[in-house]
Amino acid sequence: MPTIESVIAAQRQRIAAREEPVYRALRRAYSQAIDRLAADLDAVTARIDAALAAGEPVGPSWLAREARYQRLLSQADIEFQRFGGEGARIIQAGTRLAATAGASDALTLLDAGGLRIGTANLPTVATERLVASFAPESPLTKVFRRYSLEAVDVIQQRLVEAVTGGLGPRAVAGQIARDLGSPGQRARLLSLVRNEMMRSYRGGTAATYQQVSHLLDGVVWIAALSPRTCKGCLGMHLSEHPVGYVMATHSQCRCTVVAKVTGSRVPLPPSGGQWLADQPVSVQRDVLGAAYDGFKRGKINLSDFIQVRHSDDWGDSVTERSVRDVLGRVTG
Repeated sequence: MPTIESVIAAQRQRIAAREEPVYRALRRAYSQAIDRLAADLDAVTARIDAALAAGEPVGPSWLAREARYQRLLSQADIEFQRFGGEGARIIQAGTRLAATAGASDALTLLDAGGLRIGTANLPTVATERLVASFAPESPLTKVFRRYSLEAVDVIQQRLVEAVTGGLGPRAVAGQIARDLGSPGQRARLLSLVRNEMMRSYRGGTAATYQQVSHLLDGVVWIAALSPRTCKGCLGMHLSEHPVGYVMATHSQCRCTVVAKVTGSRVPLPPSGGQWLADQPVSVQRDVLGAAYDGFKRGKINLSDFIQVRHSDDWGDSVTERSVRDVLGRVTG
């Protein structure tokens, strides 16, 4: 029988594979929004070039009066709102698949934990939570709206530079394209895909566990025991929670929960603290940094790094407390 660790490792690989096509589709939609602005942007920069060549007094107020400039800003707002609608559809399709996968993977974890219930018990994952993610005032909808506002802001700032003696108009056009399609923007899109798919995946897992709650004593938080895992999650590893608990955790977190089957003797992985204590000193120092000495003396535990932050949009999430903060609490 596969161990809980091996099942989770395989599931993480499948999660990553499911994210990739969703991310590619979202990135393609974003790039298309940028590309559709090219003609209007060229028209504005050409007008600035012509005005400068003719000796016109070109400045921010001149730019604000230009019809081509106003059309560009309006078109940028339209195109990125269009991207928001397309992006929402792309992510919604991905999250539905993720929720179903989470429900199915929960059955595999139950089996590894000593409870075989079969696919007939696979729940029809409630869609209300997924649909709510895309309601007009939902956090995700607000995220997509910000892309439109930010795109217009980038265009305004760069074109003002063009008429106030900064980069030339043609160079600014290229800079706008690079700003809108920067690695940072691509990273934000990937983070959005990962967070929403994991949120739905965990919702599917929780729905499955809820169906067999009478056979469970709760659920257990499982983190990847790795130097790359944040210390907050290592501290949460093996913490117990009630059935139905949906993890509140930080952006791009890969942790999951497994069911604690009543009467099961299936072993769980070692605690985060035990795992870290068993690692070479080099790994301990890499994970803990300046907190290493306090850990070795028994004054600092991984639980000291657990911090809960609140967002009005997304709610509570477990994050990693900084080493400086932990040291201050221990010595203060």
